[in-house]
Order: sequence, then structure tokens, then C-alpha cells
Amino acid sequence: MRESDSGTAVRVLHVDDEAAVVELAAELLERESDRLTVSTETDPRNAVDYVAREPVDCVVSDYDMPGMNGVEFLQAVRERKPDLPFVLYTGKGSEEIASEAISAGVTDYLQKETGTDQYAILANRIENVVEQHRSKEQLARTRRRLETLVSNLPGMAYRCTPGDPWAMSFVGGRVEALTGYTASELSGGTVTFGEDLIVDEERARLRERVETAVERGDSFEVTYPIETRDGTEKYVWEQGTPLFEDGEPVALEGLIVDVTDRKSDQEELELKNRALDSAPGGVVITDPTRADNPIVYANDTFCEMTGYAESEVLGRNCRFLQGPDTDPELVAEMRAAVEAGESTSVVLRNYRKDGTEFWNNVSISPVTDELGAVTHFVGFQRDITAWKSGDGQ
Repeated sequence: MRESDSGTAVRVLHVDDEAAVVELAAELLERESDRLTVSTETDPRNAVDYVAREPVDCVVSDYDMPGMNGVEFLQAVRERKPDLPFVLYTGKGSEEIASEAISAGVTDYLQKETGTDQYAILANRIENVVEQHRSKEQLARTRRRLETLVSNLPGMAYRCTPGDPWAMSFVGGRVEALTGYTASELSGGTVTFGEDLIVDEERARLRERVETAVERGDSFEVTYPIETRDGTEKYVWEQGTPLFEDGEPVALEGLIVDVTDRKSDQEELELKNRALDSAPGGVVITDPTRADNPIVYANDTFCEMTGYAESEVLGRNCRFLQGPDTDPELVAEMRAAVEAGESTSVVLRNYRKDGTEFWNNVSISPVTDELGAVTHFVGFQRDITAWKSGDGQ
């Protein structure tokens, strides 16, 4: 018996027409890992009903069974639970059976052997396929949440080349509503933003403005007209930030918002502009519905500003930027805002990965669903160390 694994429980359904086999297997598998809880069935038809009504994390099945063989059972399970991990554990092994099982979508395939050592291998296989499935599901959930957040932006988020014609490698948000073109047309190169949307008389001014910002390594804000797919002229407001690698500009990231109706909706526009004007370069999204409000998204600017790779940021609370001289009262103010589902802005002394200090202007705002419940927080962060130093503080 090996030591109990850490992690959540794994509910296993073991199916074999020989009752003695599944009873022994259940006992030995649970002995191998305290995470495993094994239920058994001797009739695969009953097992199909069990999978449909009971929570199961993994199915382990024999192949040679009366009435329904293991691959037929797998196909029946897939009709009800397309992604449920399924291990074919059979004493009847052949390339033909393995090929048939793989074609039917089996997760893993293991041939029975004599002795009890095989159950250690089986237990390990079960835990591995379940962990892989759970990780995939978690990634899919996070991706769906981020896609929802991007789709709710008040305009079009983008990543493009740092120079004219600003060919885009990523676009998200209200792309088609803003431009008349689909996201795939813009990101796939069929349509180029600079050549196909920006009106000719504005390109020289915009090129000069963006090139100057890139040379200085600064963010920029511009308002200019575009011509949409159907020939409609719109005015847009854009905020962009250049990204660098080894001192060379490699891309621009930013947000483009339709401001055509500013005269008829000035109050709302001013509110949006104040929010966008105050948005710093670093952006993180956290999930307060999960334990410790972890980061689920961080943009490249945030990683560059703090020195942490994305993989070192995701899943952690933002407090990892704090250090010995971080003001606890300001930290408490931010915590209170999160607990109350409110916005706040503070200037904190934070610490990069290499231990160096920097002054961080942090603004956080809640994101709510259609019922008004807070689902996420968006944090905008800007390094204002130079400003603080120039001010003598």
C-alpha cells in the first residue's frame, strides 16, 4: 500500500461480468490509493444507467462481457457522457480490439496480468486520466470566462504589428459591430486595419503619432475616423501600448471604442473616457468566486512590469507583489472593496520578481453578470515610480 495521494476524491465505476473480479479489484484499487472510491457493476447495460444517473469520474471496463462488449459499452457511455474518462481493462488483448477501442474514443487501454501488482498500475492510470480531464475542463471554463469578459468590452481589443498598416494577430470584443468585418477577417489578414478601415487622409497623422509613442515606449491615445465595411464613417477612440522584446517593438495592444455618438450621449461617453483614461498598462482579471480570489488572466504588460512569467502569475492572489514596506492600510482598503464588490484605486509600494521596489497605481473594478452579481474583478496597474521620484516622494 502506498501513501495516500493529495487531491480530491476520484469516483470509479468498475464493470466486469465476473463479480469476484470486480469485488477484488475494488478492494485492491482502494488499497492502492485513498483517493479512489470504487463502485461495481456486472451488467454493462445496468452500468450505462448508472453512469447516466450517478456522479462518476472514471469508468473501468472489461472487454469480453455477455450482451454488450467493452467497446459497445464505451459507445453507449460516450452517447451520454462524451468526455468521461474510460479505461478499457481487459484480459482479451489484440491490436484489433485496441484499434476498435481507440476509434470509439477510449481514454486509456490496459491489458490484465496475473498478480496484484497490476492494480498499482491501474490506479495510477485512473488518477492520471482523471487529472488530465479535470485540468482540461478547468482550462475550458477559464477560457469561456475570459471570452465572455472580452465580448463584454465596450469596443474591440486587439494585438497588431507595431507599424502601419497595423496587421492584427488577435481581435476580440465587439469587432463586427464596430467595423462590419468579422474577427477572423481581421486577425487572418483578409482585412488590414490600416489599409481597409482608416481613411486615407488620417493615416499619415496616425502613423506619426503611433511611431512617436513606440520610439518613446509610451502608451498613446488617438481619436480618428474609420470607414466600415458598408461605407459608414465612424469615429473611434483608441488607446494602445507598444510591447518590446530585447528592446525592439514587436506589437501593439489596445482597445478601440466607437465614439460616433458622443454628442448625443456625452455623459456616458465621458464616464467611459474617464475609466479608459485612467486605465494603466498592466491588466489582470481575478475570480472572487474561487478560493483566495486568484488571477485567471494577466496581460503581457503586467508580466513585463513585474518580471513574472504568466505561468507564475495564474492561480495566485495579487498579494505576491507585496513586501515588507507595502502599506497594510491600503491593502486592507483593497480587500474591503473586493468584499463589498466595489471599485477602488490605491498607490502601493510593490516588488518585482527580482526584489526591486516600484510604485504601483492599482485600480480595481467589479465585473457583474446580467443579474448584477459580481463574477470577476478587473485590475489595472501602472508603474509610476518615475513620476513618484520626480515628485520628490
